[in-house]
Parts: sequence; structure tokens; C-alpha cells
Amino acid sequence: MKKSIVIIVLVIGVLVAIMWLGKSKGKNAVVTSETDSSVNASVGEIAGDDTTLQRKKKMSDVHHLISPKEFKQKMESGEYVLVDIRTPEEYEAERLPGVDLNLDFYADDFANQVNKLDKNKKYLYYCRTGHRSGQAGHYAEDLGFKEVYELDGGIVAWKKAGFNTVKGE
Repeated sequence: MKKSIVIIVLVIGVLVAIMWLGKSKGKNAVVTSETDSSVNASVGEIAGDDTTLQRKKKMSDVHHLISPKEFKQKMESGEYVLVDIRTPEEYEAERLPGVDLNLDFYADDFANQVNKLDKNKKYLYYCRTGHRSGQAGHYAEDLGFKEVYELDGGIVAWKKAGFNTVKGE
């Protein structure tokens, strides 16, 4: 009887330890892969800290996450198509200067609109905080686009960096 109790206690202890380790696993992990965007994380992201500065600069060979300063430099070069991935209402309220296209990420035909774009051109994607543009960038990569850059932190980070926006038509 004593043996059975000891075994049960040990099994429960092991299960509790496994559950505890499973919950805490990854809190101190640092991902070093440069190309695997599916594991693109940092300690700050896992812990829930501000992630815009801690995400990888290069998400893949096609989809790149860049700072507002780098994004502005690319905009000014004239070599890129600037795409606002937000709703038409967000676009009208405020946007980056020189936007070439406004593609509503939430529109029913968003995927079709993206698929119609020239996949050999270079694109700059942005949204409000980077979530929608990140998904759109991955989607463009899956479709075979050659070069897509995403504004890290979206228009929120753009304004925080001190860069101008335009309003209305």
C-alpha cells in the first residue's frame, strides 16, 4: 500500500512539473533564425513587452520588417509602390504622404486585389500598427512577390518617429 502511495505521489509530482515547465517554456527563449518567420519571436514578444523594436529586421528573403526611418528612405527613392492596407475610412482620416494604393485588408476582395498587383515590383506596406501589413506581407510572399517591406509599428510608429502624415483627399 505504501509503495502505491509513493508511486502516485511521484507521478503527480512529475505531471505538475511537466505542466509548470510547459507553461513557462519559452519565456526566456531567444529565436536566432533569420529566415523562419513562423518562429520570429524575442523575449519581449513572449513576455508581452513592446515588440515593435524587438522583432526581427529581416523576416524572410522577400518580406522585410523595417524601421520608420528606413521606410521613409525607401519611400523617397521613388522605387517602391506605397500601399496603405487600412480601411478607406482610416485612409481618408490620415495617411502617409504619397500613397499609391489603398487596399482594405478587411475587404472581401482583398486577396484578389493583391493577386492582381505586379509581383516583380517593390512594395512598401503599412497599416495602423503593423498587424495587418504583416499578414499582407506574408500573403504577398506566398503569392510569389519579389520584394515587400513592412513599416515596423505602422503609422503609429511613423508619427512617433516625428514624420508627417496627410489628412483627407
